[in-house]
Amino acid sequence: KYKSHAADILVLWATGWGFLAWRESSGSFFIQELTNTIKDEKNKGKHLIEMMEEVITAVKNRFSGGTSKAGQCPQFLSSLDRKLCLR
Repeated sequence: KYKSHAADILVLWATGWGFLAWRESSGSFFIQELTNTIKDEKNKGKHLIEMMEEVITAVKNRFSGGTSKAGQCPQFLSSLDRKLCLR
């Protein structure tokens, strides 16, 4: 049976390498959106990758109307071979 040392890994980044991650006094935009998404009842039982796609959109949308700051785009890396769902 095939076993990999790099299997079942999920890494979440607030932004890409070499870019800034924004925060305010209440915390980082990425962590705020990630926790809001996980806590949202409509996401109960949803695959974590699907939730991460929502987080990416939510963080990017924080910058869609503004011109004073550069945007931010979270990223993730996954080697999951099954769905990872939180209850």
